[in-house]
Amino acid sequence: AGASDGWVDCIIFAGAIGVGELFVLVLYGEAELPLAYAVVLVVASGLPADAALVAVVAGHTLAAVARLRPADRSGRLSVLVRRVAVSGATVLAIEGAERLIDDTGGARTIAMGGLVVGMVVMVAADQVTRTMFRRVGSLSARGITAWAARLSSGALMALGFRPDPGGAGVGLWGPLLFSIPLWFAWYSFVRLDAIQRTYEQTIDALSGAPERGGLGVPGHAARVAALADAVAVELDLGEGARRDLDAAARLHHVGQVTLDDPEVLGRPNSPAEVAAMSAAMLRDLGPLAAAAAIVAGEPLSASDEARWHGAHVRVLSQVLKATSAFDDLTAIGQHDVADALAVLGRAEGTYDSEVRDARARVTARLAPTSV
Repeated sequence: AGASDGWVDCIIFAGAIGVGELFVLVLYGEAELPLAYAVVLVVASGLPADAALVAVVAGHTLAAVARLRPADRSGRLSVLVRRVAVSGATVLAIEGAERLIDDTGGARTIAMGGLVVGMVVMVAADQVTRTMFRRVGSLSARGITAWAARLSSGALMALGFRPDPGGAGVGLWGPLLFSIPLWFAWYSFVRLDAIQRTYEQTIDALSGAPERGGLGVPGHAARVAALADAVAVELDLGEGARRDLDAAARLHHVGQVTLDDPEVLGRPNSPAEVAAMSAAMLRDLGPLAAAAAIVAGEPLSASDEARWHGAHVRVLSQVLKATSAFDDLTAIGQHDVADALAVLGRAEGTYDSEVRDARARVTARLAPTSV
């Protein structure tokens, strides 16, 4: 390989793209980003455009044959089309940028300028193809971190492969050496995904405890979580606030399992008692402290609310209570949507107008199909 010509490098990189397609930076509940895109930057920057295009098409086709997911042929074809489109756009962008810079800059300027343009085009093309094929976007907070890890490693690999202005270069040793940080990033994302799955499974198990014990209407927590998230989107709340609101919605009745049985008390447990006990249980679990504050409606520290990008716990708590009350009225068929909104409308002073209006808009769209 050290004495190879461009087309032998093309074959080697096609195989590297195929392997990179089988390893992804996993974003739990979100998009999966293949390591192959880092190799595409090397190919687009270090090979002639014709050889680069052959390498990306051959590599992604090889991966389409070898990958296990998606299992159906149409799903694999969809992934293949998206990958080739993103990689092809990156190759053409780098080629075009290097030609434009060629007359005005030196070798280093050409290499860096082409890579910067290629990285921007790669991210943009990925988002466009995801939108066209109705896939989950990849620019969430975790997605941006994954892009940064992959693009920075890809740029280092590309610069290591290209010879410097004096004609010296390390050839294929460059991509091999600078791929090491990328593999560490991949392993870290795999571990993070496992932790996130365990966290989600724990919340799911806890949220179902009252319902399995006959202390709640089946599916209440899941419906409230979905409705609360829709209202949060309507209010343009940030990702961090929505994540904590989702946990609070799924766990806001968990305190029922520790309260006395209503038959023993001779009365049902009040919502305030349930909320107080649920918040007390969640408060002792570090990752769920913010969810506990939402359930209880109590203030958070300034640093916690800063993570919500301006959202206040009062608003989130009202969203939770409003959506839970709506589901209580509609879940067992006591009221239709219009009646439920009328009943809740008589308690207008309980909620801020923005929360009340957002809930009304969302329930008018979503609730008729779910009750």
